[in-house]
Amino acid sequence: MDPARPTARAFAVGGDRILAVGTEASVDRWRGRGTRTWRLRSRETVVPGFIDAHAHLATDAWRRTWLNLTRTASLEETLGRFRARVRRAPRGEWVVARGWDESTWPVKRS
Repeated sequence: MDPARPTARAFAVGGDRILAVGTEASVDRWRGRGTRTWRLRSRETVVPGFIDAHAHLATDAWRRTWLNLTRTASLEETLGRFRARVRRAPRGEWVVARGWDESTWPVKRS
């Protein structure tokens, strides 16, 4: 890692929160009921859980409202689904679609 930024030697957790990260002495003051402390050996490294930190939850939720065309088998089917969605959409609302793959359709267009 970076020698200019020394690594922590210990950490303390209370409940579901990290309470302290640093030297063994700075973490020892957190010892007590309901708190767990860990001392790291020289070759141990702890990193936060890698949960997709690049999630776009709002976009993913919005995307669920889009017309899903992933399994359309032809241009006719795709247009039919679009027409059906347009008929149900409030006036002036955009109809957004995703997922079609015309390379899988039997009729190839150029």
